[in-house]
Amino acid sequence: ATYEIGREHRVKVATSDGPEQLIILGHGALRLSAAAFRAEMEETMGQMAAALERNNRPHRRRSLASRGAKAGATQTVARRKIVDLDLTPIICKYAERFNLDPWLVRAVIETESNFYPYAGSPAGASGLMQLMPATAASLGCRDPFDPESNIRAGARYLRQMLNLFDGNYQLAIAAYNAGPGNVQRYGGIPPFSETRHYVRKVTSLWKKRKAQAQKG
Repeated sequence: ATYEIGREHRVKVATSDGPEQLIILGHGALRLSAAAFRAEMEETMGQMAAALERNNRPHRRRSLASRGAKAGATQTVARRKIVDLDLTPIICKYAERFNLDPWLVRAVIETESNFYPYAGSPAGASGLMQLMPATAASLGCRDPFDPESNIRAGARYLRQMLNLFDGNYQLAIAAYNAGPGNVQRYGGIPPFSETRHYVRKVTSLWKKRKAQAQKG
């Protein structure tokens, strides 16, 4: 009997001293005794239960202003914690690397995933900045659900769109949502209601959150 858990393939085999389990990991294999396998499975199930409990918890957000955010302070761009993870340093790190306003990167993340690292769409987009598989691969993002890897790739892609459209933020934001080909095809923001709403929302959040921080 063969079944799969995550990326591991487990095969049940019979031996002279009782049933054993063969765990296949890539090109390697490891044989466990039945007792060891039961212990390993109990640990795995415990980890899965804990993960499900974390994922089912409500994810509450508070505005920057309510947290006493101050403009220009690295730690105030996004203080959104998932499993004790503060996204602010990651956002600021890659915003600086790709010459972006961190508040723009934050607005894209808020619009795309509402700061949830494990977000997924029916179309296949994944993670904080909702990267499609081909886009993620082209940007060197091996794990789109890893916050740092996802933000690094998303910020890089946003910079690519800005370069492609000569620094026009409206077109770059539209391209992030609808793809650069559609922006080029229509000679501007495509006439898709989703994309037009997306551009308005990202732009509004960008300005709003930044203004809140500046007011202190």
